[in-house]
Amino acid sequence: MSIFKINKILSSDKDCIKINEKLLKSIGIEEAVLYSYLVSQCCKNVRYKTNSQVFANEKYFFCPVEDIKETINLSAFRQRTALNNLQKKGLIKVKFGQARARYVHINEDAEMLKSIINEDSIGILKKEFVDFLLQQTINYKNERNINVDERTILTYAQNLSKGIVLELLETK
Repeated sequence: MSIFKINKILSSDKDCIKINEKLLKSIGIEEAVLYSYLVSQCCKNVRYKTNSQVFANEKYFFCPVEDIKETINLSAFRQRTALNNLQKKGLIKVKFGQARARYVHINEDAEMLKSIINEDSIGILKKEFVDFLLQQTINYKNERNINVDERTILTYAQNLSKGIVLELLETK
């Protein structure tokens, strides 16, 4: 059997969850798998107009714990953790109904998803470190009365994280 036949079997649309590699790196494996599964389920629900509810003008679809457990083998606890992480990122919203009924809304803002996927493009330096570096540099700049725009500092920090050697500040 050739590798191409294996790939075809693994990527059959019927039983396949497509996961973006950059998303996987940015948010973690369980979150990426769950998010990709939720997006595919949302698309199916929209296509067939099933299992949806409207809360505060937003469409939510029914997403029971058992379905996720069966499909992607995440326990209820791990689902809850992953769902909370996805909510913190702003990718989804979750509402609970009666008798353990759970409804999920997928944020349809593609730009937000792009920013999360590209968040890891900062490179070795994590976003938190770049923010810390930016704040420390701004403090240093203010203490010494150095005239440098904050955007310039952030650009330098991002370029440094990509492996380009640049000077952050030139003092007089």
